[in-house]
Formats: sequence, C-alpha cells, structure tokens
Amino acid sequence: MTFFFDRCVGIQVPRTLRAFKRFPVEIRYHQEVFGLDRATLLDDQWMRPVAQDGWIVVTQDYRFLRVAATQEAIRQHKAAVFYLWGANALAWQTARVFLWALPRMIKCVQDTDPPYVYRVERGSRIRAVSL
Repeated sequence: MTFFFDRCVGIQVPRTLRAFKRFPVEIRYHQEVFGLDRATLLDDQWMRPVAQDGWIVVTQDYRFLRVAATQEAIRQHKAAVFYLWGANALAWQTARVFLWALPRMIKCVQDTDPPYVYRVERGSRIRAVSL
C-alpha cells in the first residue's frame, strides 16, 4: 500500500515517515515523483497516474474538500484521498497525527472502493467527506 503526499504537504513529513524501519506502508511524495520543476502541475494532471497506480493521496489542500473541479477529478480518476490536518502546524505535529490515524486509514482503504475523500482531524479522528 502506497501513500502519496501531494506538494501541499511538502517533503519534511514524508521523509520523516520514511525514516521508520519496517514502516507498514510505502511513502512517496510529489516532489520526488514529479520533480520540483513540475510543482505547477494541475491536480488533474498528477492525480491520474497516482490513482492509476493505486496510490492513496494525502493532501493538506482544502480545495480537495470544496472545489467542484477537484472533486470531479477525484471521481473521474477514482482517487482515494485523505485530507490531513495540520497545514499550518509544525511538521512533527502533522506526522504524529498521520501516525496515530494510520491504522484507521489503512482500514478505510481496505473497506472502501474509491473514489472517496476522508478528513483526518487533529485528534486522528477520520470522517468521510461527501463528493
């Protein structure tokens, strides 16, 4: 199972998670996969190959919850998306929330067919978001 952190999350959180030995999921991130020169890719452009590979998107971009075009891209590409709390938090706080929520996130992935969006809150509670 691969979690793909979009460019909004940055590189510090995914790199920190990769440092754990025998981590239960693979961690990839936008800047690594698409390069820094591709930072302006539209969501629809990077979401297609990510969803086709079966990767789970982790974002802190609130547009995923509000913009109709982004929601349509999620539906069209059958993307699995988690909106992770902490866009304005310190990286270690965001990583902590991800780690606490990870077992429940994995269960959501196993139990739910994409497309979907879940919101991971500060206390690691996970809520489904309607598309």
